[in-house]
Amino acid sequence: MNFADFLKDAAGVFAVTPEGVVVLTPPEALTDRELVLLYLVRAKVGFETGRSDKETLLASDLISFTGKGSGTVAGRLSELSAEGLVERIGKGEYRVTTFGLHRFRQDVLPKLKG
Repeated sequence: MNFADFLKDAAGVFAVTPEGVVVLTPPEALTDRELVLLYLVRAKVGFETGRSDKETLLASDLISFTGKGSGTVAGRLSELSAEGLVERIGKGEYRVTTFGLHRFRQDVLPKLKG
């Protein structure tokens, strides 16, 4: 996947600022799974655009960003990992896969833009 094309498709959802990547659209319509994926994609966007030095997030970061409980986040990470959308890098550290970006682009971006 060409990341520049992904960024074009994600225009209006993410803003790349000097301070980092901001989610512009309200994520209230997203499921817990999609919300976890959203923040992992945001981390990837930050890394690919040079606004962050890493493309991973800790489970504790996801709990904070999503406002969901640790059990909910852990369950969604387990499901997303089993489907190949997310991969575990280290203890409690995750990143979105190329397949995860594709599915986000296909399934979640339209919900955020609609």
